[in-house]
Amino acid sequence: HAVDSIQQTLSSSFFSTVLDGIMGIAVLVMMMLYSWQLSLLSFLLVFLYLLLRVLWYSPLRAATEEGIIHAAAHDSNFLETIRGIKTIKLFKQRMSLWQSLLADKVNAGLRVSKLQLFYGLGSGLLSALGSILMVFLGARMILAGQFTVGALMAFMSYQGMLDSRITQLINNYFTLKMLRIQT
Repeated sequence: HAVDSIQQTLSSSFFSTVLDGIMGIAVLVMMMLYSWQLSLLSFLLVFLYLLLRVLWYSPLRAATEEGIIHAAAHDSNFLETIRGIKTIKLFKQRMSLWQSLLADKVNAGLRVSKLQLFYGLGSGLLSALGSILMVFLGARMILAGQFTVGALMAFMSYQGMLDSRITQLINNYFTLKMLRIQT
C-alpha cells in the first residue's frame, strides 16, 4: 500500500506541479498588469495560506506517524493471533489485545481526520475572507475611478486561477514531504 501511494503521488504530482508553477507565473504577470495593489493582497493571501500549511504540517505529520504505528501494531498482532491460535483461552486473551490495538488504530485515524477537518476549515475561512477583502478593495478602486467593473471581474478570475495553482503547488510540496513517513 505504501509503495502504491508513493508511486502514484510521484507520477501524478510531478507534471501537475510543473504546470502549476508555469501557469502561476503567467497568471501573476497578468494580475500585476491589472493592479499591483490587488496583486499584493493576493501575495499576502498566498503567504498566509503557506503559513497555515506550515503550521499544520508538524501536528499532521505526528498524527499520521502515530496512525501508521498503530496500524502496523494492530495488523501484526492480528496476524500473530491467527497464526498462534492453539487454545480458545489463548485466543480470548489475544482478542482483547487485538481489540485494544484496533481502538488505538481507529483513534489515531480520527486524530488525523480531525486535524484535516480543522485545516480545511481554516483554509476555507482564509479563502472566504480574502475574497471579501478583494471585492471590497476592488470596489473602492472602482469608486475612485482607478478600476472598471470589467477589470475587477477579470482580475478576480485571474486571482482565482492563481489561488488554485499556487494552492495546488503548496499542497504537492507538503504531500511529498508527507511521503517521507512511508519510507
